[in-house]
Amino acid sequence: MQDTNVEVVAGLRIIGAVAQADGKITDDERAVFRDAVLDFAPTLPDGLTVDQLLTEPSDLAANLEQVKSPLVRRAIFEVAFLMSASDGATKEEGEVLKTIRQAFKVEAEPSKFQDALQHNWIHLEAEPVLDDIERAQRVKALLGKRMVYAAVFGAIPIPFVSDVGVLVQVRAAIDEVSTLWGQPLTTKEKWARFGGLFSIAFAQSAAHSLMKFIPGWGSVAGALSGGLASYVIVGAIGRAVDYHFKQDGKTTPEELRKVFKESKADLKKEYAADKARVEAAREAHGAELESLARKLEAKEITQDDYEKQVSAILHAAS
Repeated sequence: MQDTNVEVVAGLRIIGAVAQADGKITDDERAVFRDAVLDFAPTLPDGLTVDQLLTEPSDLAANLEQVKSPLVRRAIFEVAFLMSASDGATKEEGEVLKTIRQAFKVEAEPSKFQDALQHNWIHLEAEPVLDDIERAQRVKALLGKRMVYAAVFGAIPIPFVSDVGVLVQVRAAIDEVSTLWGQPLTTKEKWARFGGLFSIAFAQSAAHSLMKFIPGWGSVAGALSGGLASYVIVGAIGRAVDYHFKQDGKTTPEELRKVFKESKADLKKEYAADKARVEAAREAHGAELESLARKLEAKEITQDDYEKQVSAILHAAS
């Protein structure tokens, strides 16, 4: 039986090959890769480091051959594609992605993570607020709730499905913040304004799914890492969206990335203070949400059914 660790390590090297494809590793690529992997799994298999994965030459064909599991293949392709998209894919990166798609026989289907933005079943609790102080309080409260829910999803040890649940909270956070500012956004507008941040969040969530294939991830340490990383992603995007509207919608992608990065650093510290609330939510709803995730994974329910039931659970808990 193929060792999952072998497949994950091969996958990490494949993703590194995409980053190396154009002959240079940008600061953005390095940061996205480091955050996506190390925020979730501080210790990599076989003593690997992020810098090794990004700089050491590797045999792409041999690494592709190492990966047999269809689910691990899909996770690797999602991470590679989204990491490339996070700073604008180059022609060279596109060629490596084409090689991966062909080797893994990945169908040209929509990204599971991008698809998470297309549904609208989540119950939103926002309405426009004119007063600046009141709006700031509402933004903080609603983002706090979404971060806690994201932490619960992030701790569920099921690749893809649980992390899609995290991205549903990303979407809800964006929708609620923009609505509080009286400027609800269409899906097209979200991509136009915050597409760079989406790519980063999706790449990191896809990487989380890949890390969940590492044996022993379901341990307490692994669950805590997943909860922390998901909490931080949702909060950082929500704060970046809030900042965008504070600047009258006049921000650059570089400014938003800076706010996102700085917010992540702050939120990692805040998570420790909020851990009791996260644990209470996990105790109250974790088993039920994991059961739904497993039903979706087994295709016993559809994505729409999943989101409707998740929305009902979280709305009842509000």
